[in-house]
Amino acid sequence: MRRMRRQRLAFKGGVALDGPVILAIEGHGLEAGGLSIKPTLVGLRQCSGLDFVFLRINSFDGLRRHLRDWAERASQAVGLLCLSFHGGPGVILIGRRKVTLKEIARCIGPVVGDRAVLFSSCSTLSAPNRSLIEFRKTTGIKIM
Repeated sequence: MRRMRRQRLAFKGGVALDGPVILAIEGHGLEAGGLSIKPTLVGLRQCSGLDFVFLRINSFDGLRRHLRDWAERASQAVGLLCLSFHGGPGVILIGRRKVTLKEIARCIGPVVGDRAVLFSSCSTLSAPNRSLIEFRKTTGIKIM
């Protein structure tokens, strides 16, 4: 049931819903330490009416699939991507694998419309400026 709700919320007949939607992708294990972004998303929905699609992944392949889907098929209504993982300067951690901003940018590719990415992870945006500029150039995302 949970999977069907996510699918319906994200894309109804291949088209994104009309209202503003946040796509939140979170790494496994954050919920155990009370670090999940989901309670914040629920609070946002209750306060502002913004809805969200919440996905929990545990592999780079899963991340790549959802990032490409967001970039290629989602309408501007799905304008905010929230990546919630453990991280370090210029990387997010999926299990033991370090995924760089460059790899994330390649997965997203150029996007259409006004989009933003929120990195809800320790130190990821503490990367050198050139890495952040390269991410923005590769994706076309203006707000990080």
